[in-house]
Amino acid sequence: MLHRKAPTQHVDRATRCRDWQVPSIFDFVVTKAPNDVLSLGIQEPIGKSDYGVLRVLMSAMGQSAPDKYRGTFWSIDQAALIESGRQCSWMVEEEEQYDERQWCRIKNNISALTDQAAPLKVRHWGVPPWCSSKLRKTSQRKQAWRRYRRTETHRDFPRYGVARRTAPRVQNECRRRYEEWLALHAKSNPKAYFNYV
Repeated sequence: MLHRKAPTQHVDRATRCRDWQVPSIFDFVVTKAPNDVLSLGIQEPIGKSDYGVLRVLMSAMGQSAPDKYRGTFWSIDQAALIESGRQCSWMVEEEEQYDERQWCRIKNNISALTDQAAPLKVRHWGVPPWCSSKLRKTSQRKQAWRRYRRTETHRDFPRYGVARRTAPRVQNECRRRYEEWLALHAKSNPKAYFNYV
């Protein structure tokens, strides 16, 4: 497993050897923060494989937005963002040339600019972004159910059955098409992509 905070090796014992071979260590975890490795162990092989499974439990790195919060990337003022970036100190000191502080300075500037330009907010969308006129027609399912409950006739139940089977398929199709559109136009419209992600 490659960990982005780079190079320290954590191993328990050799796992890539057969009876007639000299044991050698192949499994490793690359990390620069060994304290983030909460546990490390070797488990039984999966299926018929003769390899052991390296199981690593690490603390989560970085921060992720809660489910209800998203960065407001759609409302970024690019001119103000560029001006704020110019006011930041990007120059690397001489003692930081070969030190991780060089990257920390850049990372802190980017994080501060992101928090300033696109703060996390709760989005109050009445409908999902992939909702279309075709998807709105699936609301007929609820209407068909109410109609059947009100009349309880055999004529209304098949209509409800058709609407009930159609609604999930149409919803998944609309969502998939919207995500495909976002992926296709990610370079030309990055705001919409990062706003959805």
